[in-house]
Amino acid sequence: MDFDTIVIGGGLSGLVAAAASAQKGQRVGVVSSGMGDMLTFTGCIDLLAYYPGESTRPGPAPDILLDQLAADNSEHPYALAGRQWIEDAIRFFKGLLPEWEYQGNLDRLIPLPTVMGTVKLTGIIPRSMSAGDLEEEGEMLVVGFQGLREFSAPSLAGNLAAAGSEHMQAEGVRGETITVDDISKCGGATNTALARRLEREDLLDSIVQQVRPLVGTASRIGFPAILGLTEDGPTREHLEGRLGVRIFEVPGLPPSIPGQRLFNHLHNALSRFNVRLMLGSRVMGVSLEDRQCRSIHVFRHGRTTEMCAHRFILATGGIRGGGLVAERSGLLEPLYGLPVCQPSKRGTWFRTCMFDPEGHPLDRSGVKANTNLQPVDAAGRVLIDNVRVCGRILAYQDPLREKSGGGVAVATGFKAGSLCADE
Repeated sequence: MDFDTIVIGGGLSGLVAAAASAQKGQRVGVVSSGMGDMLTFTGCIDLLAYYPGESTRPGPAPDILLDQLAADNSEHPYALAGRQWIEDAIRFFKGLLPEWEYQGNLDRLIPLPTVMGTVKLTGIIPRSMSAGDLEEEGEMLVVGFQGLREFSAPSLAGNLAAAGSEHMQAEGVRGETITVDDISKCGGATNTALARRLEREDLLDSIVQQVRPLVGTASRIGFPAILGLTEDGPTREHLEGRLGVRIFEVPGLPPSIPGQRLFNHLHNALSRFNVRLMLGSRVMGVSLEDRQCRSIHVFRHGRTTEMCAHRFILATGGIRGGGLVAERSGLLEPLYGLPVCQPSKRGTWFRTCMFDPEGHPLDRSGVKANTNLQPVDAAGRVLIDNVRVCGRILAYQDPLREKSGGGVAVATGFKAGSLCADE
């Protein structure tokens, strides 16, 4: 089974890399065990909110912070990608999706309320969350459902009001809980099951009847991020039409429905480019010769198949995604055996305090790459000529502290895929 490019990994970075290569006419295959990080993904693309990472105050805008970051850390994935590639990647990402599906850019941080009642500063958001922008004026009503344990609208509103925020221009936030039998009686149901139920018009009419008396002077209403499984538009538009105010979703806990929707949109884009997406597949080994990867060995449908390609993109994620594996000897990259930049001693992986403002050294571990996103050794020598690396597996980033994970995934995935196609 031969391809021009094979992408290993089906998360955000891998899917963007596949699309970037395929849109230039390449035959592309994606090998992945599942949906990557998309089920834990809020649906928002975090670009860069905090730099330096230990800063407790957000920066003015991602574009300003990017210049400072690139000047300070030439090995950060953003610096490897380069400013023009980052800007092009954002445009490309939005172009893969339905028109206006995602909004935002490098020039502004968008503050959104979270399910915990904190403020999330992000860069690009799905349109289902746009009315939740805390810098917009007008009273906000948040509505939760009895029985949905991980979403308490009164707690959310109380925490948000108590914490306060320089980003919050909303004229008050109220939280209310309503009882909908089809939701309250299925306390063990997953977000996926609940989102599917909220596509039913009769259920939406029941919600409208209970919410209408609560609206008051609110100009927008937030709900848990489960307003429809395949797409939020019809459900949200139905509620807006009946209630007469803007409706938005509040970013919540996994499994993420907005993340699943984004995966579906990207899957549709890959289908248009004739990309072969092979989910439920696992790479068991690789064949290397003369600093080239000749093929990979993929376990799929109960048997192992050799797949050949001219180029390969490694987008397997970090520790959480399985792209890096922890052993007694340290962190390993299991497929190609690439060296991993990491703390010298296992005992220094973590700091004493979980929320230490300087973060944990382990979080910055990963594979070192050059500006062509090829894996390199400590001296900067290319290790495998036809392999590129993108996303969370890259070293010298700290996405949890920087709030940069989505942006790094999109930028490096786009550059890796484009460079493969241009060779």
